[in-house]
Amino acid sequence: MYEDQDEWPIRCPRCGEYTHKNIGWLRTNTRLHCGGCDVTLWYHHETFMHALHQAKRAVDNFSRDLRSGEKAT
Repeated sequence: MYEDQDEWPIRCPRCGEYTHKNIGWLRTNTRLHCGGCDVTLWYHHETFMHALHQAKRAVDNFSRDLRSGEKAT
């Protein structure tokens, strides 16, 4: 999860449409076009990398807190 080939959804702040890009693409670019309204969206590389790190951390924390056992009723 969260490898270069995995998709990351980007919500346009103008129209609300989601555009999906591969993480590897987002690592190497800083601009994209919204598929809904065709506006150019830009971001700082460091901001994306921070968000990616936080997402990975959230998944790790959730997974660490899972417990195996009988199905809850």
